[in-house]
Amino acid sequence: MERRGDSGGAGCRADRRWLHHDPARAPRLRRPGGAARHRGRVKRLRRLLKGLGAALLLLLVVLLGRTLGSGSRQVTVTATASGPALQVDAKAAAERLGQAIRFPTVSSRDAALFDRAPFVALLDWFEAEYPAVYSELRAERRADHSLLLHWPGRDASLPVGLFLAHLDVVPVEPGTEGDWSYPPFGGAVAEGHIWGRGALDVKSGAVALHEAITLLLAADFQPERGLWFVFGHDEEIGGAEGALPIARWMEERGQQVGFVIDEGGFVLDGVFPELGGRPLAMVDIAEKGYATVHLRARGSGGHSSVPPPSTSVGRLAAALARLEAEPFPLQFSGPVEQQFAYLAPEMPFLKRLVLRNLWLFGGLVKAQLAADPKTNAMVRTTTAVTVMNGGVQENVVPQQAQASVNFRMLPGTSEEDVLAHVRRVIDDPEIELELGTVTHPPAPAEVEGPVFAGIARAIRTVYPDAVVVPGLLYGATDSRHYGGLTQDIYRFHGIRLPVEDVSGFHGTNERVQVQSYAKAIELLARMMTELAGPARPDAAE
Repeated sequence: MERRGDSGGAGCRADRRWLHHDPARAPRLRRPGGAARHRGRVKRLRRLLKGLGAALLLLLVVLLGRTLGSGSRQVTVTATASGPALQVDAKAAAERLGQAIRFPTVSSRDAALFDRAPFVALLDWFEAEYPAVYSELRAERRADHSLLLHWPGRDASLPVGLFLAHLDVVPVEPGTEGDWSYPPFGGAVAEGHIWGRGALDVKSGAVALHEAITLLLAADFQPERGLWFVFGHDEEIGGAEGALPIARWMEERGQQVGFVIDEGGFVLDGVFPELGGRPLAMVDIAEKGYATVHLRARGSGGHSSVPPPSTSVGRLAAALARLEAEPFPLQFSGPVEQQFAYLAPEMPFLKRLVLRNLWLFGGLVKAQLAADPKTNAMVRTTTAVTVMNGGVQENVVPQQAQASVNFRMLPGTSEEDVLAHVRRVIDDPEIELELGTVTHPPAPAEVEGPVFAGIARAIRTVYPDAVVVPGLLYGATDSRHYGGLTQDIYRFHGIRLPVEDVSGFHGTNERVQVQSYAKAIELLARMMTELAGPARPDAAE
């Protein structure tokens, strides 16, 4: 007797297995051409990896070639080409600078606040203190308070050289006099420094030029080309009555000018630890432009108990906040790129790799510089809200508010660019814009020519281990007025100081080291012999 469902049960179990089919256990069916396609994909991947490897190798070759292929750009100075022997009496020179600082030659935009007496007294003091200078050189006072000195050269056909400095200083902010270690107009020589307003900016330069001329006269030096020394009395407020008319006078008389040397760069310690203690001598070949934009917001006035949704002060403050929150974009200007080109060969390998390949690492370098307020100005046109006025009383809604914003423009940026940036960022057509003071500096000076090389030789004669680089000056100087006479304008007076002392500019405890000041006198004299003396044996190096 058959058992019911025996065969049928087996079939059912088989059917159930198919119903619960596991694709992983099922036999795989090869598609036609599958292996060939797989091999093709592997080949393409290998070609891609080979291409990437070749590209990376090429990139590495380019990076290393640019990094290792650039040698040092520092000039070599031979012992036979150091010029006349010069001996500076550091103590006596420091005392004389201290005396000059005691004349409070403060310039002011308000004519009613301008005190002419200290300027006249300072000019009289120069004549009394440096008799050799005023007996051998031709002296002329301009606008009563500015000074011209002319040292004729042996060859009157050569373009003359100009050395600039200014006699005026900025005021000391009222209420901060007690913060100074020594009185700001006391000219104290103490703790190895000369203290006071003008020790750095730039009465030190005006006095040091007198000291340098005296040294060279004592050494019987006679310049081949004529030298002019120009001392303006109003540089801190624009130079409109000092340097500007003097520059125009030179243009009108057809004066041929070979170069201009003004204040600007320093010999700095501690900027780059990677230099191993070597000082960095920054010879500024350009300066930033200057533009001020005035903003005015208007609104309904009235009692503060029933204010409008937004007051003129509030709207203006919001616009200013937007300007600070969205600065100009980062960019490298020509002088900064040239500075890196001179600096890179002196740096350790990794830093040299980065600086020599800004096309690849430029974004990283810009971001790093922008993160520090001291270097942010190198890589962008800066924005500074400097003045804000609005309101007359605490319970009155003001009808208008005004502000002034100062921009220091990178080379290549115009005041039109500044106005367009302000309009776009504040995005408020009801805020009125007015362009204020604008200055246009000359084009950057040459770094491959004989003047920069002569300055570098003078620096390395006094400081043999210095790393000389071109630079960009963030501020403005009297030199901008001389752009119609020559493009070869360099800003460097030779003061050496630790980088932290730069904050003394226009600030509290302005000071300069006694030994640094003595070296600056020698350096200025060396610059005169290099640029106006007989050709040196190593001048072509």
